[in-house]
Amino acid sequence: MLGSCRLCTDPGSLFKTPAKKKGKKGKNNVINVSSNAEDDHEPRTQAEIKKISDQWWELVHERAATMFPSEEAQRAVLENIAVNIHKNDDPISGKSDSCVQWYGEYTDDADGREAAITLRSGEAQENVTFVNRVIVFVFASDESFQKLQKLPRKPFRMRCANQMCINLKHINMSS
Repeated sequence: MLGSCRLCTDPGSLFKTPAKKKGKKGKNNVINVSSNAEDDHEPRTQAEIKKISDQWWELVHERAATMFPSEEAQRAVLENIAVNIHKNDDPISGKSDSCVQWYGEYTDDADGREAAITLRSGEAQENVTFVNRVIVFVFASDESFQKLQKLPRKPFRMRCANQMCINLKHINMSS
């Protein structure tokens, strides 16, 4: 069994669900990234997705098994991240000085635009949550994770001030 912190025994408490996915712009404010942002998006090939997700697999923290109980579910999250960023970007082990733009779903509410991801828990249930919280849960060191779990249950603020950036190294540890 993993450590005795509250989030290890209740992994869902790390995430604030912004809204349920309801298709295109409008219902519940979950929409796809606008076409102008996609102009810069160069997606990875299937082989590139497998390669980067295999690299990230080696870095996945054991706590990820509490949220995603199967290897298949964990790998699906990694692949989803790889699909929704530029093919040359790496939010986990890439450059710390560069933003990693998210080209997937996002929420658009009073706090502004936030990178979002749809996760499957069980066979049919879907939840939308914030990408930067998922990345912290899956990859952060215990020390960073413990510090970040004390912050409010909303998207982490990014030091670069770009809430569509998902670079792990850009997460503001004190916001």
